Amino acid sequence: MQPGRTIHCTPSFQVLSERQIREIHLATLEVLERTGVEVYHSEARQMLRQAGCRLEGRRVRFPSSLVEACIASAPSRVVICNREGKRCLFLEGNRSYFGLGSDTLYAYDPGSGKLKYAEAQDVARASRVADSLENIDYVMSLGIVHDAPQEINDLVQFQQMVENTSKPICFTALSRRNLQHIIDMAVEVAGGMEPLQASPFIT
Repeated sequence: MQPGRTIHCTPSFQVLSERQIREIHLATLEVLERTGVEVYHSEARQMLRQAGCRLEGRRVRFPSSLVEACIASAPSRVVICNREGKRCLFLEGNRSYFGLGSDTLYAYDPGSGKLKYAEAQDVARASRVADSLENIDYVMSLGIVHDAPQEINDLVQFQQMVENTSKPICFTALSRRNLQHIIDMAVEVAGGMEPLQASPFIT
């Protein structure tokens, strides 16, 4: 090492050796090809058949070559931005990031200290706190809100997050329809689909 040079290393913890990881991968390929998976969505089964899977009723068996091709097609890097467009989360290699946990049923009332069902204000409050903490990299909905209709509580949760933090947002959606609504909200916030695609702040 050259004198006066500083090396910054992120400590990592590895339980399995590369050989053990490879053995697990090969065993997984065997299970997917020989045993398969029960897929209950008929449209998904047909898509899988067209991709080269074998179907037997609801049972779908995945050729190892197809699984390997899909893995190879995944990007080695995904970058998520904050709302200002700053590139924040570099999802690659062994990088780790920290954020709020997702979708708890309960929250502590800060006034009484008592446990209660999570509400929209709890998600908003947690998002504001996370927004001001330097060691929190992204925000997820702290709770499943109970003061909104169940079929749209994911939309309310996203609204509370996007209104109360500029950090990257990781969200869940209850349905394809709600997923589209969340994307539509993000497009509005970003000022259009192109700006959102250029600097995505949601995942």
